[in-house]
Amino acid sequence: MSETKMDGAGSPDSREIDRRSAMPESAEMYLETMLVLENEGRRVRAVDIATRMGFTRPTVSEQLKKLASGGYLVVGGDHEIRFTEKGRRTAEHTYERHVLLSKLFESVGVTPATAVADACRVEHYISDETFDCLRRHYLEHAETSHGQSTEA
Repeated sequence: MSETKMDGAGSPDSREIDRRSAMPESAEMYLETMLVLENEGRRVRAVDIATRMGFTRPTVSEQLKKLASGGYLVVGGDHEIRFTEKGRRTAEHTYERHVLLSKLFESVGVTPATAVADACRVEHYISDETFDCLRRHYLEHAETSHGQSTEA
């Protein structure tokens, strides 16, 4: 069993916290927004992302350039934005966390709006280990509470 190093205040040393990826939260949010738009059957263009996220087109364009250079997406000649395999995998991973955490929070009595807002924050920082344990617990609880399996 590994021991977590503590800083002078008795909190885990930030270098020891298991952050699931080096990708910034904002980049994950862009990918997740693209996936949601796609799942709604909409075209995914910079203007659509800007509208959904409430950002300006130049801000969105700058982030999309970074995501494209990182191999997460490609922009077609028709200005439609498409995932690469790496980008889709990252978006789906983030979105799965969002959905399950929202359901989990609601299952313990958190209001839907607060559950979604909190899930949106937590999904980017929770470790894979903790998420996997929460998912397992949620699915087992949902199975015993409802007599059937619940997919997240």
